[in-house]
Amino acid sequence: MRLPSRVHSAPTLRCNVTGGQQVRAWDTAFGAVLPAIDRVFDQFNAQYTVTPDGRSLIVCDQGSVSGYDPQTGRERFTWKLADRGAPDQPGAGEKHPRRIAAVAASPDGKALAIAVAGVDYVDPTKGTHELVLAETETGNVIRRVRTPETLPGLLTFSPDGRRIAGSRCVWDAGTLKELGRFPAKLHVMAAGFRPDGRQVATGHFNGTARVWTIDSD
Repeated sequence: MRLPSRVHSAPTLRCNVTGGQQVRAWDTAFGAVLPAIDRVFDQFNAQYTVTPDGRSLIVCDQGSVSGYDPQTGRERFTWKLADRGAPDQPGAGEKHPRRIAAVAASPDGKALAIAVAGVDYVDPTKGTHELVLAETETGNVIRRVRTPETLPGLLTFSPDGRRIAGSRCVWDAGTLKELGRFPAKLHVMAAGFRPDGRQVATGHFNGTARVWTIDSD
């Protein structure tokens, strides 16, 4: 890499998602309120995303990943990280359950990138955080990698699905290999790719924004 609110949209169904104990969605094209999901969520730990085709509203709540039809509020699928080898329970020497820190759906909607927060250590290389790539509807793990120093607070795919950006770095979606890191002093609050995936823009806590060029592979 050469250095120089959560709103989700879908081509067929545009909706804003608000978190809390109850999840509601709005069709932004018409301003219509979509049916509520009949479930109580952890308002402090739940994460949300919408598949680009608008077919599924994904809610990740304390290790449980569920997909809902935004137009009916009905559950389409559900699975647990613990059942797919990416436990949300405490690991060896850990006191608290692991939590989902961020989630994003791939452009084709078939995969989810999930940041699983473990434990931080004084030596950051010993952290137990992971980035997991899983099939959206089954939860089958495609691949995963430890991210001890780069736990993301946000995730986004490039439009071609080849790259994933977090708040600390960019990964190759095919291998989950790091392609480059953002400077540690930058507090990245938002990120988005150009259509060709070759550049990513980041917005920062101090109100600035920067554009980064990703080296060609």
